[in-house]
Amino acid sequence: FSMSNSEKKQNLAQSPSLEQSQKAAIDSGLFTSGNWPDPKWWKTFDSDVLNDWVETALLNNPDLRSSEIKIQQAKQMAIVARQPLFPTLYFDAQDNYRYLSENSFDHILNTSLGLSGYQVDLSLAFNYEFDFWNQNRNTFRAALGELKAIEAEFYEAQLILSTSVTQAYFALLTTMQKRDLYAELVNIQDRKLKLQEKLLRSALSSAFQPLFDEETLREAKEKLLSMEDEIAMQQHLINILMGKSPDCPLALDRIRLEPPKSIPLPDDLSIELLARRPDLMVQIWKAEAAAFEVSVAKADFFPNINLASYMGFTSVAWKSLFDSNSRALGYKPALSLPIFTAGSIQANFRAKKAKFEEAIYQYNNLLLISAQQVADSLVQLTTVYEQKSLQEQIVAEAKARLDLTIARVHSGLDSQFAYLDFAAALIERKIRTVEYTYLQYAMLVKLIKSLGGGFSFNHVPIRQEKS
Repeated sequence: FSMSNSEKKQNLAQSPSLEQSQKAAIDSGLFTSGNWPDPKWWKTFDSDVLNDWVETALLNNPDLRSSEIKIQQAKQMAIVARQPLFPTLYFDAQDNYRYLSENSFDHILNTSLGLSGYQVDLSLAFNYEFDFWNQNRNTFRAALGELKAIEAEFYEAQLILSTSVTQAYFALLTTMQKRDLYAELVNIQDRKLKLQEKLLRSALSSAFQPLFDEETLREAKEKLLSMEDEIAMQQHLINILMGKSPDCPLALDRIRLEPPKSIPLPDDLSIELLARRPDLMVQIWKAEAAAFEVSVAKADFFPNINLASYMGFTSVAWKSLFDSNSRALGYKPALSLPIFTAGSIQANFRAKKAKFEEAIYQYNNLLLISAQQVADSLVQLTTVYEQKSLQEQIVAEAKARLDLTIARVHSGLDSQFAYLDFAAALIERKIRTVEYTYLQYAMLVKLIKSLGGGFSFNHVPIRQEKS
């Protein structure tokens, strides 16, 4: 009475095609044919500090440890759900003292029976429910489905944590680079203001320009302070992700941010996306568990058959407990068939069926969102790499202007003000370049996350065909 595969797939969406997005990505020249991300994908960034941070977070993060404990709970609940598949055997021992009323029914029937005494019982009780309709077996299978869903949730939590630490790592490096550039900018603006004040004191300029330059200097200092604030908060976040106190010191490797020139993209993008995304596997296993719950509810329409028996010894005294006359034996086969339940069985079945269909539609929606995330990541990565390339050309042009201005200053054709203005403009363009570099890393991490981050599930309970 289990749901058939055709019933399970009735409303299941087909795998969305990503061929067009994949072809456009390969044609862009940024992506190459390759494999899915490695389970320890963060090591591809070649940073010992990042490796240490991610592995520390995976080991110590409280939320992740909580998810791991949930797996142990689900395993034990599956063992509990498996128990009805086997017979139960209990040993009972009782030693009861009693005092009977003279007018009690037992004493009237047998006046020679003593009014007080002991009754000793030793027995083994056996019980077994015949699972003709697979109700107990499907209950166990539903518990296994919940276990698999919780295991997939754990891998999803691992993926979220590792990508969060990695993104925070690159954000911190980016902010530190921007802080250094803003410090240079403050120095340049300060030199420019002092030069303007010197001209003002010599009556060679008006007070308007120094006021403007002082405002510009204050804005640069304000941005520098905001960078210091961001660095502190990013360090706090990284420590919390690693399960540490916010104020723990962090060792940093001041590597030069340089994203990869080409990015591997798996060939079987549409076909294997389901088994590579832990969040999709969470939903599909929940749907599988709900399908077995439907089968459990369906079995309530049919008879329940079980057998109970016992054997042992019963006596009014310990000395005669093991006599042959003290032996006791009994068995009780039972059949229970629902005749009228005021519609409760039918309502329970429909409720379980609705729960299953809800899980399927939630999976369908998540499948579309997953495909969208992959397609969006491919487009965003391509765009940000192109933007970074354009920004590098802008920086090169600004650097050329500055070099030309330096030569003109040395030749007496330009003033120090021109040099300082072009130097400030170059720094601002470098800051923008650093921001694009961070976006490259952020989009790369986003793509890795959308591809499952190295997760792979060998067995998919409900497999849909590619559209």
